[in-house]
This record gives sequence, C-alpha cells and structure tokens, in this order.
Amino acid sequence: MERSAKQIDVLHVDDNLEFADLASTFVERYDDRLSVEVETSVQAAVSSLHNVTYDCIVSDYEMPQQNGIEFLEAVRELYPNIPFILFTGKGSEAIASEAISAGVSDYLQKGSGTSQYDVLANRIINTVAQKRARQKVATTEQRLETIADNTTEILWLFTADWDTLLFVNSSYEELWGHSIEALREDPQSFLENVHPGDQDVVTQAMAQLSAGNTVDIECRVVADEDTTRWMWIKGQPVFDENNDVTKIVGYSRDITERKSLESDLERHKKVVALSGDPMYMLDADGYFEYVNTALCDVTGYTKEALIGTHVEKIVPEQGIESGEELIRSLLATEEQKGTFEMDGVIKTGDTIPLENHVSLLTSNDELQGTVGVLRDITERKEREQKLTTLHDVANKLTTSTSREQICEHVIDASEQILDFEQCVIALEDGGVLSPVAVSQAVSPEELSEFEVGEGIAGKTYKNNEPIIIDDMTTRDNVTPKNEYRSVLSLPIGEHGNFQAVSRSVGAFDETDLEIAELLISHAESALTRLTREQRLQRRNQSLEDFTDVVAHDLRNPLNVAQGHLELAKQTHENEHLETATEALDRGFDLIKQLLTLARTEREEIETKPVALGRVAQKSWDMVKHGTAEFSVTTTAIMSANEGQLCRLFENLFRNAVEHSSGDIHIEVGTLSDGFYVVDTGPGIPASKQNQIFERGFTESSNGAGFGLSIVSHIVAAHGWDIEVMTGDAGGTRFEITGVDFVES
Repeated sequence: MERSAKQIDVLHVDDNLEFADLASTFVERYDDRLSVEVETSVQAAVSSLHNVTYDCIVSDYEMPQQNGIEFLEAVRELYPNIPFILFTGKGSEAIASEAISAGVSDYLQKGSGTSQYDVLANRIINTVAQKRARQKVATTEQRLETIADNTTEILWLFTADWDTLLFVNSSYEELWGHSIEALREDPQSFLENVHPGDQDVVTQAMAQLSAGNTVDIECRVVADEDTTRWMWIKGQPVFDENNDVTKIVGYSRDITERKSLESDLERHKKVVALSGDPMYMLDADGYFEYVNTALCDVTGYTKEALIGTHVEKIVPEQGIESGEELIRSLLATEEQKGTFEMDGVIKTGDTIPLENHVSLLTSNDELQGTVGVLRDITERKEREQKLTTLHDVANKLTTSTSREQICEHVIDASEQILDFEQCVIALEDGGVLSPVAVSQAVSPEELSEFEVGEGIAGKTYKNNEPIIIDDMTTRDNVTPKNEYRSVLSLPIGEHGNFQAVSRSVGAFDETDLEIAELLISHAESALTRLTREQRLQRRNQSLEDFTDVVAHDLRNPLNVAQGHLELAKQTHENEHLETATEALDRGFDLIKQLLTLARTEREEIETKPVALGRVAQKSWDMVKHGTAEFSVTTTAIMSANEGQLCRLFENLFRNAVEHSSGDIHIEVGTLSDGFYVVDTGPGIPASKQNQIFERGFTESSNGAGFGLSIVSHIVAAHGWDIEVMTGDAGGTRFEITGVDFVES
C-alpha cells in the first residue's frame, strides 16, 4: 500500500487493548491523515517497527515486562529520529524528567473525557510536522551543496548569530575578492569588502534575517581597487521545531551589467516619471537640455526660448547658489535626490515661490547633469505666513489684561489671518453664553444670549467638539439666520465658543479649521492664564488684608498693653507681671512670624547670584545664639533671592538654638546640587521628621510652629527640595537640593 506524502502512520503501544482501540478511533476521526496501528506489548511493537515505517510512536508508561521509558530508550537506539510521545495515566515530575532525559518528543497525561484524544492527535500532527521540516532542511542543504559546485552565484549558509560560517562555495573568492579561509576565521569579515555607502543596508539586512525575516537587497562590493561590483543578495532564515532561527541561507548574484543598463536608462525613466509637473533637464554646466510643457505654461516661455539657455533665465542668483550647494552636498554623501526652495522668475518679471526636487544624473561617479521637478508652493508659503502672524497674535494674548481684550484680539486675527468676515465669541457665565467680541460686519441685531446646549454654538460648547457645516439648509434641526449657509464653530475650552458664518456654501475647509483651532487654543490658554492670575490676585489681596489686620489692628492693642505693663513694673514688682511680659513677647514674635509667612507665600521670587557663605554668616549674626558655635565651609555662588535665603537660614539657626541647651555647633556646607545645615543638638525623632514643616507644628511651649513652615515655603518658591534627617553627630541635618550654582 502506497503512503501519501501527507499521511501520518502512528504506532500506539498500550497493554490495555480496549483503551488503545478507543484512542485510535478518536485520533483517526480527528484528522483523516492519521492512521493508527495498535500493539499491546513492547515486544510486539519492536517487531512491528522492523516491518513497518512509522511516523510517530505513542506509548503508555506502565506496561508488563518493560515500561514506557525503557521502550523509549530501546527505540532511540534503533530509530533515533522517530517522534515518540509518552501518553500515560501515571503522571509525575520524576517520570516527565526521566522521559525528557531519554529523548521523548512529547509528554501527555491521560485524563477523562474524549477531549484528551483531540489533544493527543494534535500533538502527533505537530511533532511529525516538526520532524518533516527538519528533514526538509537537511535535504535542502544537501541539494544546495550539489548545486553550489555548478553555479557562478555565491551560495552561503551561516548560523543565526553570524558567528559561524557553515558553507560558502568557491564563487565567493572570485566575486567578493576575499578568501574563504579568512571568512571561516572571521565569519563577518565579508563586510570589509562591502562599499562604505552600503554598510548600513547590509548590517540591517543581517539583523532582519536573524530576527526571522527574509531579505532582498542590492549593494556594492569592492573586490579590489579597480573592481566594484553590484551584488543582488537574497536570504532567508531557517527555523527549528521551536520556531527559532538556527541558520541563515542565501545567495548573492553579480548584477553589475544590469545596473549599468539601468544607469543608462535612468534619464529616460526620470523624464517619463516626473513629466506630470513642471520639469527640466540640465547638463553639467547648467544649460537646459529639456523642458516640458508644464514648465513653459508656468514661466510663459516656449521650449525653443529655454532649451540651450542657462538656468539663470528663470532662476535668480540666490536660487542658483542654493542649487549648486545642494548638488555638492549630494555628491559628497553619494545621495541621488534632494530638495530646495527658490523663487522662479517668469516671463513677466514676476516671481513665484517654488520647491525644486533635484535628481542627479551621474556616470562612473561623474556628474552628467540634473533633472528637476518644480512645485508651486504659493499656498504653503501663505499658510506659513499665517502661522507666523498667528504666533504674533499669541504673544499679544499673553499680555492681555481682560477677557474682552483677549476676545477682541482673536476676532481681529480671524479677520486678518483667516479672512473670516463674520464671527463672534461668546463666553459662558452661569450656564449662559453671552457675546463678548464680534466682527464689524456683524450687526447688533444679530446678537443674543443663549443657554449652553442651545443652537450650534451652544452644542459646540457643551460637547467640546468643533462643528463645520457646509450648507445649513440641508441639515435637520438647523434654522439658518440671515441667509447664512456655512458655519464653523469651535469650543474655547471651558470658557466659551467661537463661531464664524458665511452666506456662501462650503466657505470653510480643513485648513481653515486647522488654523482656527490653533488660534482658539491660544485664546483658551490666555483666558485660562487670566482666570488663574485673577484668582491669584484675589488671594494675594486677601493675604494683604490679613497682614494689615495683623500688623495694625492686632499689634496696636498689644503695644498699648505692653506700655501699660512697663508702667506697672516700674511701680510694682510681681512675678505675674514678668509672666505677662513674656506672653506679650511671644505674641509679638507670633505676629512677626505670621507676617513673614504671609509675605513669603505671596512674594514673587526674583533671583540673582549670591554668595552662600556670606549670606549664611550674615544670617547667623542676626540670630541670638548665646554660646552656640557656627562655621561655614563654602565659597559657592548660587542663584537665589538673598532676602528669602536669609530668612531660611535665620529660621533654621533659631530652631536649632531654641531646641537645644545652647552648647551646640551649627555648620553650613555645599552638596553636589545644593547645601546643608547640620547641628549637634538633640535632633528630631524619625517619627516626627515628616511633620516638622507643617504649619503650627511645635514641641516647644514657647514656639508658634511657623519657623520651619516658612523655610518650606521659601524652598518651594525657589523650586528647590528640602529633606530632614539625623546628622552624623546625632543632631538634625537639613539638605536643600535642586539649587543652581553659578560658581562652586
């Protein structure tokens, strides 16, 4: 009986004949390519293997006389490559490990239900397919060696990582100009003969092949100093049963003659391919050899008036210089194509902006001339001008001081940049959109307030999506006013809506939408900025009012109380008076710290270079420090606000002195990106180090808890970071980082 090339003959060995027959039936039903023979003993199976060629063996584990592993070992001695699947009811890691060591192809545990037979059938098909694939590769390699002896092409075979040369035929030495012996010693040494301009192409192709992709490239090979060949290289990866790339196989063909013919035809191809636009062909000296009809239409000259004349007839001096510079650049980099912009001079003397797409015509690396294709870029230049003007408008918006002023700038820009004749901006307030700025062409009678969600503008704002309508008469639920047909409606974020209308159908296109969206995005940013600034102004005013109350209304009665207290102390001596004096002093100190905190929060930071050590010393001299000692070890110049830096140091020094017995040492020094203040005091418990910057936190009965909060605000205002930790001597160490040093 002849076997089909796709047929899969399986030998199933299991001492349970009933189970084996059942399994065989289901396996054969799963795929009609599968044909299963059943044997109930190892001896019978070995005998069958001598008489029949099987594609796969499926075996149970627990069987009389020999188990499945012992049967596998016997099979591997006789038939090392036949797929062997262990299909057992007794599963364990030990059995699986032993089976793998013995060379099992797959391992499957018996289960309940008929689905297990589908799984078994699928494993058989996959295992056999992998084996056949390996056989096919081996056959291909054998055929390759046979063909290699009778071909002028280079046939080659490498490992997937290109580290080992597996095969190359003798044509390599003749065409590549490199010895096979040298290639075996260094399998990637063939790259030495690849033209420098094609090195990247070849190395990228190697990477693609290693990644499992086929390649088809052309490159130049320098066989010797007088011979450069064009080679066509085609390669493909070879996969193993795990779908991993194990080898790279391919061939290289000399196509130098073909490339030479292609070079001769290149001029004609370029003329045909590029003749749809205005185009020309110049010789190496810049004289017209060919112009097409489209170029004549653009310039107003006839072909006879241009051919034979120098390109300066339609290109001014600056354009010629740009073109020559491009050609020099292309020749230096061995590129063939480039683009530059120039003005073209037409017969009337007027100029038009053009984009010139230039291709070089070369032979043996010598420039023979150029082919150019011209594109009118008037519209693009106009768009660029609009974007430039839009940038100027954006600058105006950043300095606008009211919502009305911002909206008026946007309306003016829409008229000047986009040529919108009738447009309006409505801003939202309390669920109502009210017109704030309009074009001069819009009459007051056309304006009205409307609720969010009402009309096209209201829906645009509510849904936060732009709307373009080419003809409102064709839209349901839209009632045009004053014979308006087209509308462009854009949301201004959470602020309102911009809308332009026209009595023409299709008055607005995608370019209008793109530029209008840019304009409105600037308007949204400006309105958001203004809202934020106004909110900040109100906050600062509140702080100002607060500081006025603290500085005047609270301090004045305290001053009166302090004066009377001094008078009382002059006529009476009483410990209660001393206590009252201390309380008033704490009150004044609290007022001072509150004022400092409030001013720190609202002041804008203006920085300049300051000497870190000098400011630290100055601050120390302003603090009552008793017997405490101080040292500064830096001469660094940093960028900071000197007044606020003094406050920072004063508060840190005062905090250290007040929370110690007084006999401490405080040191200031620099870090790689900042500075530190460390003392030898009692330190701050680790459990409380994350609380000390909170406003009002203190462990002193006399403290107000604002000193370190002020330090935190000063650090944040400068954009720095502060961290507290335990010093080497057990005291407290503050590290301020993110500092910009001018000199260190």
